[in-house]
Amino acid sequence: DSIKEFDDFMLQIVASGIPVEVVPSQTDPTTSNWPQRPLHSSLMPRSGTSALVTCTPNPYSSKHDQRLMVGTDGKNIKDMCESIVLPTSSHTPTAASGDDGASANGNKEGDTQETREYTKLTETQALQRCLEWSHICPTGPDSVPTVPHAKIDPMILIDVPDIYFAGNGAEFSSNVVTSHGSETLAINIPAFSSTGEAALVNLRKLTAEPIKFDDASM
Repeated sequence: DSIKEFDDFMLQIVASGIPVEVVPSQTDPTTSNWPQRPLHSSLMPRSGTSALVTCTPNPYSSKHDQRLMVGTDGKNIKDMCESIVLPTSSHTPTAASGDDGASANGNKEGDTQETREYTKLTETQALQRCLEWSHICPTGPDSVPTVPHAKIDPMILIDVPDIYFAGNGAEFSSNVVTSHGSETLAINIPAFSSTGEAALVNLRKLTAEPIKFDDASM
């Protein structure tokens, strides 16, 4: 099954001496409420016992080479794109209907009338809004099951991360977002199951590029 294949794949990676951190997703056997608990090591009996494998919660937060990295499986970003819209304005000419050149609403011919329109957030815009609002999941708990806490909301971004990423997106994107006086590399990572793509991040330069795997290379 898929868990066994994943365990075998992980074993090959750790055998090469590469450390791995495993972030759960909404389809994995763990809690559905956010923050999701880490996957139990018993699900990966061969690779899970290795000191190089760390199972983390979702959302994820860790430091690598003094770079603060925060990320999720992408459920928060997808929900924001479905729930939040941005207003846009367009101006349309007013047609005249009377002899004096006035329309039925009192506007004269040649006047323009503002029409309010809305567009949904893109995944890139959703990542940017999270950083600007200092919140990982602004739509929880209404449409994402975030767990209420009496003392502090665990979804609040107390520190501005150096890297903020989300998985299971539609397509790869990376851009630098300035928020609260600091810069963050925001990365949208596409769903690997449908694209075969991952992200390669340069921690020193804070840049990212997509890398693609095919069946032959795997």
